[in-house]
Amino acid sequence: AVVSTQSGHYGRDVLLTVQSPATNEDISEQTSTLHIPVKVNIIPTPSRDRRILWDHFHSIGYPLGPFPRDNLKLHTSPLDWNGDHIHTNFNGIYKHLRSKGYFVEILSTHFECFDAKNYGYLFLVDPEDAYFESEIRKLNEDVNEKGLNLVVFADWYNGPLVKHIKFYDENTKQWVVLQGGGSNVPALNKLLAAHGVILGDKVWHGKFSVGPHAMEYGSGTSLLSFPTEGKVLTATLYDEASEMIHSKEMSVSDVPIF
Repeated sequence: AVVSTQSGHYGRDVLLTVQSPATNEDISEQTSTLHIPVKVNIIPTPSRDRRILWDHFHSIGYPLGPFPRDNLKLHTSPLDWNGDHIHTNFNGIYKHLRSKGYFVEILSTHFECFDAKNYGYLFLVDPEDAYFESEIRKLNEDVNEKGLNLVVFADWYNGPLVKHIKFYDENTKQWVVLQGGGSNVPALNKLLAAHGVILGDKVWHGKFSVGPHAMEYGSGTSLLSFPTEGKVLTATLYDEASEMIHSKEMSVSDVPIF
């Protein structure tokens, strides 16, 4: 791993030149130059346990694809507009991590393009895209041999519910056929299979408490399988797919979610 001890403020000017061609004999070519000062703060390379890599390469949002919203209760935003980025809908998480002393970097390419020895955590947040076989092999090696911690926010996927949800796009004046659920849970299952983790296809929601902290679980999957040496948190939740498709409220206790 390459470690830098440099620190300080560094700045340069970005020059942008705009040229407009002559329109007639009275108006000659027009040239304008814009100077944009850019200054960045350089810090020494943080320790590995403080560096988080946030996978954005496998995130697909509207209009690149008609994927439904993450939280099905938010009826004002039917599609995944914000792209699941730390500077849009996950800005709150980003600010919280920074306040705790973590440094978050965006991975905008596939898993083979980063060195796991530089990072303590890889965050997989609501991925819509599939994973290459080479990515799966590489990530297994990163976790098992290089000590990379994998943090997964799986969201939801349910085939009948995807077919049930209808959305009329006012821009195209057409009914939209969704390309998947809130995330690509089948792809995550393929990625996590080597680690003994299997996610289900039911969609759960509800409120519960962890110690003194009240929490809300908004449209998420559950664990079907998890390593026996791991710890699992369960909660009493509602089957959201049953509510939306059959208009039937169904409460289930001990749903494994974390």
